[in-house]
Amino acid sequence: MSYNNFCQRLFQQDAEEKQAAKVRCRTALLFVAVCLLCVATRSYAAEKFCSDYTYDPVADQYIIDGDVLGIAPTQITIDYTCTFQNWTNLSTHINFQTNDPSIYLIIFDNVDDYTGNMACSNIEHKLWVVNTPLEAFDGVGCQDIIIPPETINKAAPVSTVGIGEQFTYRLTLPYMLFPEGSPSPNDIGDVVLTDDLSAVAMGAEVTLIGTPVVTYAGTGTTPLYTFSQVGDLLTFEFANTLLSGQQVYIDITVQVDDDPANTAGTVINNTAAWEFSRWVDLDENGIFEDGTVDADGDGLIEDEFFNPLPGESGRAAAITIGEPSLTVNKSADQTGVSLLTVTTFTLDVENVGGADAWDITLRDLLPDASPGPAGLCDTDPSASITAEVFESDGVTTVSGPLVLNTDFTVNYDNSVPPPVCQFTVTTISDRAVIGPGEHLIITHQTQLDSDTTADGESLTNIVGAEAWYSADSAASVTRQFTKTITDGTPGVIDFQDSYTLTTALSGYYFEKTATNLATGEYPAVTATLGDTIEYTLRLFNFDDDISNIEVTDTLDPTRFDLNSFSALTVYVGGVDNTALYSSTFDSVTGDLVINGGSNSIDVVSGDELRITFEIDLLTTLSNGDLVDNQADLIADPVASNPGVDFQAISDDPFINGVSDPTDPNDQDQTRFTVQTPGPLVKVNNQTTAAIGEQFTYTLTIPATPINIPLYDVRIVDDFTASAADIAFVSATDLSGNGFVPVNTGTTTNAVIEDLSTGIDIAAGEQVDIQITAVLLNTATNQLALAFNNTATYTYNRINNVSSTQVNGGSDTSNNMTVVEPQLTLAKTVSF
Repeated sequence: MSYNNFCQRLFQQDAEEKQAAKVRCRTALLFVAVCLLCVATRSYAAEKFCSDYTYDPVADQYIIDGDVLGIAPTQITIDYTCTFQNWTNLSTHINFQTNDPSIYLIIFDNVDDYTGNMACSNIEHKLWVVNTPLEAFDGVGCQDIIIPPETINKAAPVSTVGIGEQFTYRLTLPYMLFPEGSPSPNDIGDVVLTDDLSAVAMGAEVTLIGTPVVTYAGTGTTPLYTFSQVGDLLTFEFANTLLSGQQVYIDITVQVDDDPANTAGTVINNTAAWEFSRWVDLDENGIFEDGTVDADGDGLIEDEFFNPLPGESGRAAAITIGEPSLTVNKSADQTGVSLLTVTTFTLDVENVGGADAWDITLRDLLPDASPGPAGLCDTDPSASITAEVFESDGVTTVSGPLVLNTDFTVNYDNSVPPPVCQFTVTTISDRAVIGPGEHLIITHQTQLDSDTTADGESLTNIVGAEAWYSADSAASVTRQFTKTITDGTPGVIDFQDSYTLTTALSGYYFEKTATNLATGEYPAVTATLGDTIEYTLRLFNFDDDISNIEVTDTLDPTRFDLNSFSALTVYVGGVDNTALYSSTFDSVTGDLVINGGSNSIDVVSGDELRITFEIDLLTTLSNGDLVDNQADLIADPVASNPGVDFQAISDDPFINGVSDPTDPNDQDQTRFTVQTPGPLVKVNNQTTAAIGEQFTYTLTIPATPINIPLYDVRIVDDFTASAADIAFVSATDLSGNGFVPVNTGTTTNAVIEDLSTGIDIAAGEQVDIQITAVLLNTATNQLALAFNNTATYTYNRINNVSSTQVNGGSDTSNNMTVVEPQLTLAKTVSF
């Protein structure tokens, strides 16, 4: 600042301001001489003063704004109240005048990182730091002079939300961080709070619902306020002072609009900004000076009342827009059925999306086979239906049993011409809403039509979710999702499924099936190390009484942990007779033998024998190992074949269908394959990096595709384990799967996941995630330092069930090297 400019500003002040400015000079020299001396001093120093920048007469301070300047000044000397605002990286060196005894307030507002120098240990000035990360001053050592600021706590009630759904933000102010949640010990006046609900500010289209509700806690006068809305900008102005100990609560309810911009994965951010007036005891003498009187007698006329002063904004946790997505699995307790067999079907509808699913329509197509005759259309399933919503484990109830015609409706129509009749279930209440990760489980019973005469007929039952909504279908704002049912897409996990029963009107069937209890997969197709397998042996017959039965099942000791054998049950005719019969298991050879002992095991015509047991796979198996197993059954001769012992070999009905017991070559072993995901692959995309440079890693998960799905993948990248000081910047999905990877950890120990739907990797597929990091400006990062980085991942065996989380393996990137910019200077001379 030139002498003329400095003096012109000084003489434009009123008498009190001139007197205060003169006192600040604190010199016995004449005023003009002081000005000249200041000019001379500045002419030799390559620096600027705070008072060289834009003056805000309302706040009585100078503003150094990154949005205006773009490039940070090299250094600045503090000679007045000064605000640094809107800087991504503020590298300015801040100096202080030794001949100026005044204490100033230095304000940092919205400064992402401060990398300059400031000798905080040698000054009495104070820092007011708001809307700035706590780590912005790491290494500067200024914490002792930072004044604890007043903040707003803005609470987001959910992490995901669907189209049409409403949620309420709660703002609490003032909200101190030490101790967290407590009201301010200071009186706060002239409060003006704004909350911008525009799409630009929020990142999504939302609508204010009703009028915000303002309440307060604490003693004293009830705060008076006015509320106004101009477009999407909400403004709250408080007419009187919020006294020490008082807190205000503002509840703002919004609805997510059905707008094309609001797609799955869109992140909603919301920030409430505020400013207020407050006394700040700069010299900590317990006396608040008002700028007109030397109240403490130190010879300085200081002004410790600041209006306005920026407050710490209230930033709500991010909310991700999700869309409900349904998968349907249909299973039954039978594979082969006779005329008298009652079959219980189970429909498991899981919401694998990121928002609630409302008003779901399920259509179940029951077969009426042709040429037949055989079918499942005579029995109305409505009389036996049950429905309930469960948590992600499929066991813990959410709302209790649903009530027919209150929570859901059913419609059975067998007037549809063959080959099908239709059974439709529609949910209609909020108790039947399926939240993310939850299951709607429906059961119903049916049996063969009375005119069924075709033996060995395959009856395929198809079910699918035809429609569902993101909110109540009767609401003014919602989004509908529709699907077309085809063949049930066997083997594909999607909105539809199928299940096949086989008519068994003569002979017998001896079957063995496997369930992977670790994943709930039935029939078990894959398993991994240590999984618990439940085997079920089932004999049912139609023509003869079978007596004095003995079952032998040998379990391979190279595949199973024989010491884990457990949970043996034996049912005859639906009655548990485990305790009545004799059973032995050799934990060395794996031989399981079940017979009557002193009580003969007899299964009469039309009845069944059911045996179940559990056993664990070895943890030493290799990827791709096949685990197969088959049981033998022997009994006394039957009436249809006297003189010859009755013998049967078990068949897996899910491999090549239900067997023909008269064909000795039509019995399939029960088998599944060991599938264990390996590590990820981490590749650095460059070999060198300079201080402050951003660089990327590409992670491929898993390194080799595997024939099992990986649910809710979480990537853990601990940068602190690297030889260099690096920090997380961002993560991007390169696979085009629509994942929204976010860091739920820290900048130095990143945890990358998708908070909406989870990073789910289908069987046989991989995903590529790119992580951007930055090389920090620290003493550790020296020229030629070699460094690498290791990442690992976890995944869930069952979707949305965290208790099934396992480690997936790690990988370390190749070395990178720290480099420094190399500058060359060419100098030429010409005469």
